[in-house]
Amino acid sequence: VEGIEAGNYLDPGIAGATPTQPHGDQLFRAVDAATRRILDECYGQAASLLVANRERLDRLAEALVRAESLDEVALRRAAGLAQPPDAPAALATPSPVAAGA
Repeated sequence: VEGIEAGNYLDPGIAGATPTQPHGDQLFRAVDAATRRILDECYGQAASLLVANRERLDRLAEALVRAESLDEVALRRAAGLAQPPDAPAALATPSPVAAGA
């Protein structure tokens, strides 16, 4: 039992640890700081992508206001995105939504 019990999660060997909080405050602060850093980086990347693609997003929004829904072809055209290279030939033909019908 001695070997099994050594180092169990209730072991107060970590500074600041208690039976209900097996990890010290320093670990919690480190995890919180790392989480904040990751979230801040991701937020910054998302904001940069939105700013860089603002015109594309505006064109897409205008197309959605006109048509309410878009298929993939219409969406790609409105956003100025190329069709994928493996797209079937049928995607080259404008859909009624993409054509404004």
